[in-house]
Amino acid sequence: MRTVAPFLAAAVVLTVATTAEAATPPACAAAEAAVAHLAERGGDPLLFSTGFSQPARTMFESARDGLTGLSSGVEAKAALQRFEPAKLRPALDCINARARADTKGEVAEDAPAQARLQAMGLNGRTAYLWRILMPVLDAGGREAVVAAYASSNQLAGGAELLFLARQRDGSWKITGRRILSMS
Repeated sequence: MRTVAPFLAAAVVLTVATTAEAATPPACAAAEAAVAHLAERGGDPLLFSTGFSQPARTMFESARDGLTGLSSGVEAKAALQRFEPAKLRPALDCINARARADTKGEVAEDAPAQARLQAMGLNGRTAYLWRILMPVLDAGGREAVVAAYASSNQLAGGAELLFLARQRDGSWKITGRRILSMS
């Protein structure tokens, strides 16, 4: 019996570690929900960037500071206050969000994807490139804000905030959005 005990202990530790790794962090689950929502708008092609540019980060920093006329309503106010662009990273750093983006469109590095859009020109097809930041959650993990920036080959683009609420089953639901800029 003594020779089996170390193996049983190792199996229990392995099971606990595997279960912990299998759980998706709330921010990554919210990122996946945001990717799925943004993908509904389509695009030919629909691209998701693995990066996020500094000008876009600056725009969202302004939103946090209230410089863009963003109202201080109830929706995810606590999460917005925790919005620190310098600490954020792209949402596609989450494996599940990247996999969702890959099923809805195409995951691409930022610079080559932007060059691809420009090379398409005004050809009658509208392509989109989405850059999505990792969601910011309120302290309780019940609300989240996701910053997203899109550009297209039709000389259009825009930035927005998506507001999400965590449901009882742990999934995330889009509860609102705020357009920050549009061209």
